[in-house]
Amino acid sequence: MFMIWLRNFVVYLLSSLLFVSLFATVITTNVSIILANPTKVETWLDQSGVYSGFVNTAVSKAKTSTGDNSGGSISLSDAAVQQAAQAAFSTVVLKQDVNKFLDGNYVWLQGKAAKPNFVIDLSGSKQLFAQQVGQYVKAHLASIPICTYAQSLTYQNIDPLTVTCKPANISSASEGAKITEKLSGATFIENPVITAETFGNSTKGGKNQPYYEKFSEAPKVYQAAVKAPLIFGAVSFVSALGVIFISTNRRKSLRRVAITLAFIGIIFIASKFVLDAVTKAVEKNMFNKSTIVDMQQSLTAFINLVESEITKINLYFGIVFVTIAVLMLFSNTIFKDNSGRIKALRDKLSAGDDKLAQSNTELVKVAAPTEIEPVKKPRLIQ
Repeated sequence: MFMIWLRNFVVYLLSSLLFVSLFATVITTNVSIILANPTKVETWLDQSGVYSGFVNTAVSKAKTSTGDNSGGSISLSDAAVQQAAQAAFSTVVLKQDVNKFLDGNYVWLQGKAAKPNFVIDLSGSKQLFAQQVGQYVKAHLASIPICTYAQSLTYQNIDPLTVTCKPANISSASEGAKITEKLSGATFIENPVITAETFGNSTKGGKNQPYYEKFSEAPKVYQAAVKAPLIFGAVSFVSALGVIFISTNRRKSLRRVAITLAFIGIIFIASKFVLDAVTKAVEKNMFNKSTIVDMQQSLTAFINLVESEITKINLYFGIVFVTIAVLMLFSNTIFKDNSGRIKALRDKLSAGDDKLAQSNTELVKVAAPTEIEPVKKPRLIQ
């Protein structure tokens, strides 16, 4: 009695472990596929237009940095500024720099290097952008007439690229040089040369702490995440075998495993609706902030690409789990029918054997020779 109770308890534990490990297998597979391959991330960044969105962000910062210019400020909507930004921060250059950053960090995460190794130099792009905008300002101011006295009174903070007349006290060359100097200063892209030591460092105890030291456990976590699907998959397989072979009722244990697979499969098939809701919540809470509003469309597209990949993986696992569950339930039903037929046949044969044995007994009794009583000797009369 105790052994039966113990086996049922172990089956219950293994069933719970099977549910958790199946769920974890799918989740960790998503994480592994998304993070294990830098090429996939680079492709998503390219398809989502993040590189183009970065140009608009750079221009926005340029506008902020020139907002205190005594001669005026540059409008983000100026076609000349947009053209200069596209020329200086080209998509090709940005893609190369981002790929350097990703590849350098993946080498570190994979344990092949003690720290990320990359150098991104934006000095040339920054200087080119500043010079082109300054040249546009100089050419525009030189091409317009001098303002009248009445017009000069109305101009206080002007956009040197859209103003229709030039104040008499402003020099075209000096104004263009001021814009170039502003954009070349530290307020716009403070650290144009980005390395692992300068990227995302934080101040701790008066010293700069590189991010790879702050997150020194990241390589271990990453490598464990890549191996996790194999580990959880093996645990799931062993748990399923344990439930089937330890249970006192084989058919009931098969049905238990099948129901678990079907339940997990249905959850991941229907997970698309949950992912859609989560994605919308992320877009609403994160991408509507003014600091990244210029990249909102690109970041939204990137998140949608990641969601699409996760949904596809979940759908594959869901279909496989449900298919296996249906096959197990079907085989369990066939096994039940066959076992019933076999039992009936055995009962019939057993009944036939009983009848045969009874007939044989009767036959033996009929065929057996009758016991002959001994002949009594005649008693002599004396």
